[in-house]
Amino acid sequence: DGDGDLDWFITNITADPTQPPTGFGGWNRLYRNDGNRQFTDVTQAAGVRDSRWSWGTTFFDYDNDGDVDLIATNGYNGTGWIDDRTFLWNNDGGAYADVSDAAGVTDRLQGRGLAHLDYDRDGDLDLFVGGYAVPGMYPMAASSRLLQNNNGTFLDATTSKGPGLAGAGMVTSAVWSDVDADGWLDLIVASEWGAIRLFRNTEGQLHDATQDAGLTELTGWWHGIATADLDNDGDIDFVATNIGLNTRYHPAADRPFEIYLGDFAGLGKQNIVETFRDHDGRRLPLRSKADAERAMPFIGDAFPTQHDYAQATADDIYTPKALADTFHLSANTAASMVFINDGHGHFVNHELPFLAQDAPGYGIVLEDFDLDGNVDIFVAQNSFAPHRETGRFDGGLGLLMHGHGDGRFTPVWPNQSGLVIPEDAKSAVAIDVDDNLSTDILIGVNNGKPIVYRNIAATSQRPVVIRLKGPAGNREAVGARISWTSGSNSRRVAEICSGGGYFSQASRQIALPARESSYDCSVVWPDGKKSEHQIPGASGIHVITAPDDDAVR
Repeated sequence: DGDGDLDWFITNITADPTQPPTGFGGWNRLYRNDGNRQFTDVTQAAGVRDSRWSWGTTFFDYDNDGDVDLIATNGYNGTGWIDDRTFLWNNDGGAYADVSDAAGVTDRLQGRGLAHLDYDRDGDLDLFVGGYAVPGMYPMAASSRLLQNNNGTFLDATTSKGPGLAGAGMVTSAVWSDVDADGWLDLIVASEWGAIRLFRNTEGQLHDATQDAGLTELTGWWHGIATADLDNDGDIDFVATNIGLNTRYHPAADRPFEIYLGDFAGLGKQNIVETFRDHDGRRLPLRSKADAERAMPFIGDAFPTQHDYAQATADDIYTPKALADTFHLSANTAASMVFINDGHGHFVNHELPFLAQDAPGYGIVLEDFDLDGNVDIFVAQNSFAPHRETGRFDGGLGLLMHGHGDGRFTPVWPNQSGLVIPEDAKSAVAIDVDDNLSTDILIGVNNGKPIVYRNIAATSQRPVVIRLKGPAGNREAVGARISWTSGSNSRRVAEICSGGGYFSQASRQIALPARESSYDCSVVWPDGKKSEHQIPGASGIHVITAPDDDAVR
């Protein structure tokens, strides 16, 4: 509502995708921040209740009228009342109206990750919409889209400006980040049953640079992604969450887990087969006999006993030709990882500590929680979704990891961090819930209520908070890059990002320790202009405004 504090929009789904929700549960929720940790549900009054199984979402001013509009991806297998599409709501004084079709957001796709940016520097905010799965054809990916904003109307620029994006895989998260420091923000895309992809932005033209970035060979079940300068060397690194090392999935480079989609029974129906490799390289079925023959009854006839099925390889059950004729993907790593930038957009990876691998990781927050000058990590964990024969993947409690400023992280045990989240945690964002400048955490929980953890450790040393005020149409200066030096003379960098996390967007500000007399800051604005500033080292909010047209480029 433009009153200076952050309101919350929380996406939602229902227990039954074939039926619309009844009563309170199942609808998206918009909460107005009234201050003093008080929030009012204004969903109905604002006009954003009637959505369809929403996932990724963001606020952004798409029409340059000075207030923030709202967009959310939606969909689930093209089922019943659910629309596999993206909804765009225009904000008119706090009342929202669905303008999706009028604004050109018309694709019928099951989307997930969202990220906005003026990628072509024409003065308005464009959109990346990450496609997930083709309805009823998992794991076949829906095409992702690059939507170019033309004075408030979006045009599909995927083919002309980013042809590789259509094949980005089953996208779960995406973030714009300038990995090669050329002033043009690139796009990093996480996907399920695939690699993390990098699309380098060359003056508004996106091309697939995944192989050059050293990311091609690592395929996994990637979930959340977040960027920051993790080793304090002045370039942007990132962290990506994965399914972890405490599930039934234990792939390796020479023993990948594989998934196949095909008509194995010859009845015109698509079925899924999952396999893994033993140490002899044999391809074995992952699912149990009972599970497999419920979907494909011929298996029970061909392998009548449990012993028969247990002795058979996947090639015995389905035949090598049938497997070869299918749509096929593989994953060779399950670990959540850190990716360190060499300064040129090439990354070296290492696994997060063992406690981060105890359960699937999803939402991720990179912030300096303890104000020691180094970026820390919080990861939301657990999955209650696996089918009944497998059981829950619930070995995590959420995890805070202390950053050492060199790309290494040490787990902070729950009795020290205070973070105990045994629920099916999914999204996580950094917020300041009580307006005391400390970095708190908001966590979205599947089949549960959102959880807020206040950061009480930092209340004794309030940070220096830097906020950027961009030009009309991009008041939050999304895409800006700020670097600073302090008494240590080390040069550090941060970005005002869109996207990242897991189906979520965070507040866009930078918090520095209030322990220096001043910070010498340099800002590269979204349009490429540069400005220099000296920020006092005293605790408080410091706003830097975009320069006029005569600023140095």
